[in-house]
Amino acid sequence: MSDAKVQVDNLNKSEKKQLDKDVFDTGNALSDDQLKSFCKKHQLEYNEVLLSELTNKYPKKCAFIFTGEQPDEFNRGADHHWLFLYGDKIFDSYGSHDYKVDSDFSYITTHPKQLQEYNSVMVIFY
Repeated sequence: MSDAKVQVDNLNKSEKKQLDKDVFDTGNALSDDQLKSFCKKHQLEYNEVLLSELTNKYPKKCAFIFTGEQPDEFNRGADHHWLFLYGDKIFDSYGSHDYKVDSDFSYITTHPKQLQEYNSVMVIFY
């Protein structure tokens, strides 16, 4: 079990409620500063990479992947969205596997395929 999951599981009901408030009460998609702040507060490792810069030579084991500020050839129109990289696996709450990434990466298949509606705010921690 990951340290992050153990940390969340050990929170009491009030702390979990505050965690939800910290994550969900953003008004828009989370910014990189909000992700950094959240990770720092909960002592979680944080790495960030732009989708357009993600290659098979990316040295980090895990990272948040930002799809970019504008539609481009890498995000194929799904800009302002966060993905998560763990090893060579990419998690996308939209369930889209249309991003341009090196063939060394693969996507985690979820059931249902799409866990988040486009242009909505959602974070799954537990």
